[in-house]
Amino acid sequence: MPPDQLLAQLDWVKRPSQATSQGTAAITTLVGTILADVRLNGDAAVRSYARQFDQSDLAEFEVSASDRAAAVAALDPQTRADTEFAIANVRRFAQAQFATMLPLDIESLPGVFLGHRIIPIERVG
Repeated sequence: MPPDQLLAQLDWVKRPSQATSQGTAAITTLVGTILADVRLNGDAAVRSYARQFDQSDLAEFEVSASDRAAAVAALDPQTRADTEFAIANVRRFAQAQFATMLPLDIESLPGVFLGHRIIPIERVG
C-alpha cells in the first residue's frame, strides 16, 4: 500500500501541520553543507560559521571552569535559586521518564527486526 494511503488510515492524536514539511529543502541543504564542512575542516569550519551566524570570533569554544564559576557567582541570588529550581524539576521529570523507557527488539516478520535502544549521549550543542 502506498505511504499516502497508509497515512490516510491513521488515527492522529495530534496531526502535524502540513506547513512543517514544506519549505524545508533549503534548510536541509544548508545544514547538510555545514555538517559536511565541519566533518572535513573541524574547528576551522565551526569558527567560520560562528563568525557568519553569530558575529563572534572565539579563540576557544569551551568555557573554562573558572569562567563558569565566575558567571554563577555573579548571578542575582533569586535568578540562581529559580534556575536551580527549574533544573531540579527538569531532572526529576527526565529521571521519571527514563524509568518508563525500555529497549525494544522484535522480529515483526521473519527477518524483519524493529525496535529501539536507549543510548545516552554525553554532550549536546
